[in-house]
This record gives sequence, structure tokens and C-alpha cells, in this order.
Amino acid sequence: MTQKAITTSWRGKGNTMLSNNGSAAFKGLVIFGGLAIILMIVLGTWWIGLSNGEKSLVNKMEAQEQVIEAFFDKMWKILQQQAGVANEYKESFRSIYKDLMEGRYSGDNKGQMMLWIQEQNPQFDTKLFDKLMVSIEAQREGFFVEQKKIIAMVNEHKNMIELFPGSIVLGGRPVYKYEVISSAVAKQVMETRQEDNVDLFKKKE
Repeated sequence: MTQKAITTSWRGKGNTMLSNNGSAAFKGLVIFGGLAIILMIVLGTWWIGLSNGEKSLVNKMEAQEQVIEAFFDKMWKILQQQAGVANEYKESFRSIYKDLMEGRYSGDNKGQMMLWIQEQNPQFDTKLFDKLMVSIEAQREGFFVEQKKIIAMVNEHKNMIELFPGSIVLGGRPVYKYEVISSAVAKQVMETRQEDNVDLFKKKE
């Protein structure tokens, strides 16, 4: 074989090897690019889903607040229908509504509720007072059932925003605020660790 033929043969093999290496590199690039695109799609879908989920939860909490606020109107209608309180005293009722829901006008303090009603309606038949208080207590129970729902939602929302990996997407968003109305008894227990003057940790003599 002549020198020229040998040179030509090696050039051919070299070109083939370069072609094969180039083809393999291109395939690797295509695979890498494909994986990168898939990863971007997955991350994008997760990002959008988490963002929409947070907004959806906020919408649910706002709707639940409206359900809770409706108890004001329910309670006011009870006072109008059963206690004969005129509509002009609605704002006066609004000023005691929170205390009423907390139970500060129930039990030993229900005389204060009687006094308020008689101030608004001096003709109120006191015989109807017990029935009125039963209706009020029923609404209070319904109120706290609905409030528990929004408290659970608020906790879920807080976890979405503050815990990893959700914090990556939602970390800059504000935590939903809701003012919880607790019963007067529950507040007393939490603040003093006592319930109706009974020492829960009293030592046996």
C-alpha cells in the first residue's frame, strides 16, 4: 500500500470517528435539553398550582367570614322578633355583639342582657326572656362551629406560606388575619389556668 493510500485511509477513519463523536454529543445535548424542559414544566406547574391554591384558600376564608358575619343579622332578627327591639337600636346592639358572642351576657351575667333589652324596649315581657336566651345560645353555638372552620383555614394558610417548600413561592404573601372571638370562660382558662375559680392544679391535702 502506498503512502498516499495509507494517509487517505487514516483520514477516512478520523472523519468517521469525528462524525460519531459529534452525533453522540448532539444526542446527549438533545436528551439534556429535553430533561431540562420537562423539569421546567414540572416546576412551573407546581409553582402555578401552589399560587392558585393559596389564592383559592384566601377566597374560601373571605367567604367563610361572610358566613360568620351573617350571625350578627341572625342574632339581631331574634332580638327584633322575640324581644321587640326596634331597628333604631341596631347600632347599640352592635356595640355589645362581641361581648354577647363571648358569653358575657350569659349564665350569671344574663341579667345584664335583660337590662339592655329593657332599656331598648321597656314593654318587654320578662316571661319570654328564658326562651330568648335559648335562641341566643343556639346562635352562639352555630357561630363557634363556623368559626372553627375559618381557624383551621387560617392555620393551613399560615403553613402554606411559612413552611418549605411552599415558602419559596408564597413567602412574600401576607398571612390571612382573622380576629378570633373566644368564649369568656375559655379566655379565663387560658389566661389564669383556672375555670370558674377551680384550681386545676390544686394539690390534695
